Amino acid sequence: MLYDHNTSFVLGRINENLTVTPDRLGLKWTCSFPETQTAADVLNLVQNKILTSCSWGFQIMRENWTSEQKTGLPLRHIERVKIVYDVSIVPYPANPSAKITSIT
Repeated sequence: MLYDHNTSFVLGRINENLTVTPDRLGLKWTCSFPETQTAADVLNLVQNKILTSCSWGFQIMRENWTSEQKTGLPLRHIERVKIVYDVSIVPYPANPSAKITSIT
């Protein structure tokens, strides 16, 4: 897990302090933040609802493009993902519905 897709701000690693699992809405992650200044700063911003979003870096195996009915803008349907290589907490997500839903 990274902050803002930046490899200088590592918050978690699979099989160490991060789990990522698919669920009915997409991907669910759980991370026990390390005791670093970056993690403390990001956690504070999340707790104060200044940072509320996530982003995923992934490689696509299959996708389909259509047009959004109301606007006619292109709409991308990701049908199959080959690999997720990055999970980030971000201030500006590509997908506005990718939200942090709980903090424990």
